[in-house]
Amino acid sequence: MPAEVWGAEIQIDWLITKHFTFSGAYTWLDSEYESTGEIFSGSNDLEYAPDNAFTGTLSYRHPLRSELDWYAEIDGSWADERYADQANTVKFDSCWLSNLRLGLASERGDIVGYINNLVDDDTIKTGFTSIDPRYIAFDPATFFGAVLPNGARLLQPDERSFGARISTT
Repeated sequence: MPAEVWGAEIQIDWLITKHFTFSGAYTWLDSEYESTGEIFSGSNDLEYAPDNAFTGTLSYRHPLRSELDWYAEIDGSWADERYADQANTVKFDSCWLSNLRLGLASERGDIVGYINNLVDDDTIKTGFTSIDPRYIAFDPATFFGAVLPNGARLLQPDERSFGARISTT
């Protein structure tokens, strides 16, 4: 199905101080299917394409001693509401996801403690539509009677988790 997509993206990397950095990116999209009247009338948004999205990282890194730094980072991402299907029948709410890391880094490796999904946000972030053959629906407006999705599977986001990682180089 033909679609039209317009958008813009901006990214910034900012060295705030010698030890403090910020990086972020914002994306704007205007995306929609061109109506052909075959499956739906009007213009629908492309699935999984939020109109607005942002991702960013705030980081502090400081020498602890010769060849050993400690660091703290928080990152986050946000996505505007979006749809799971071409017909725009299943909508996901806008959502945030943030993570925190504290660690030690050297040329020989890293030790990091982390918390993923820092605020334990349980907003559904993804899923998909499906066809249950027991409940097939046909669209009489189309020549061939297109099969319409009649179910949705929504995937629960990961719960808050925390732990530590060690890596060597």
